[in-house]
Amino acid sequence: MPRPIPRLLSGSEPFLLPAGEDFAGAPALTVLDFWRWSMSDLVSNTARGVLAEFLVGSALGIASGTRVEWVP
Repeated sequence: MPRPIPRLLSGSEPFLLPAGEDFAGAPALTVLDFWRWSMSDLVSNTARGVLAEFLVGSALGIASGTRVEWVP
C-alpha cells in the first residue's frame, strides 16, 4: 500500500475524540498544541536537524509543501 501524501496543516485542526466515549472535561486539543509541546526546543538533537533542513530549503526556495521522512 502506498504511503499517504501529507497535506500542509495550519495548526488549527482539532484532534477528534472517539465516538461514544465520555471525555467530559478533556481539553480540546489542536495540532498547534502538539507542535508547541513537541518542537518548542529548537536546539534539541531531533529538532535541530529538521530546523536546518527548513532554513536551507527556504533559502533555496525548495521548502514548499511538507517534509517527508526518509526521502533522499
